[in-house]
Amino acid sequence: MKRLFALFFFALMLTGCATPKGDRMDTNVTFYNYNSYSKGYYKEKTFLLYFENNGKPYLSYQAESSASDSWFKLSVNQEQAATIISIIDKYFEWEAIAARDKDMINIEITSGLALQDWDYKFSFSVISHTPESHVLKMDQCGTQFFAQVCQYTHPIMYVGTYDAKILKQELQKFIAGKFQAVNYNKYN
Repeated sequence: MKRLFALFFFALMLTGCATPKGDRMDTNVTFYNYNSYSKGYYKEKTFLLYFENNGKPYLSYQAESSASDSWFKLSVNQEQAATIISIIDKYFEWEAIAARDKDMINIEITSGLALQDWDYKFSFSVISHTPESHVLKMDQCGTQFFAQVCQYTHPIMYVGTYDAKILKQELQKFIAGKFQAVNYNKYN
């Protein structure tokens, strides 16, 4: 009985660690990572994965942090994409006010947002590094086995107004069903 339980628990852990397979595509969205030593933003290699999970199509924006071995993944189905669009709209609204008034801000839009069917929670904030530069901060936290407490963190990624606009456009196409998955693997 103990062996059966151990085997079941091991299989459950492996299932939770699985990465969905799908069509890897290029995107014009670029995620940035902030380096506190040089006090600057660095482009991270960002790509898009289109896949299905439980019969629903998903888009997964993924970026590997150059500062660590971990990945940032923003995966949404069509309903969840609308939530991200509303967060981006709030970012645009607050960024315009802060830029107009030359304010330095650090305002949370939302936190503890469970977007995926996996154990991840997201927080989104608008932060300033200068009175003219305001970015959307995306923070991802892993909560294994549906725990409420953050057990491990992923790299924090940022987008400015240009990349937020492109992200919104791609998500709108996805919601409208006009997003075409293009498989770039020539060995299929």
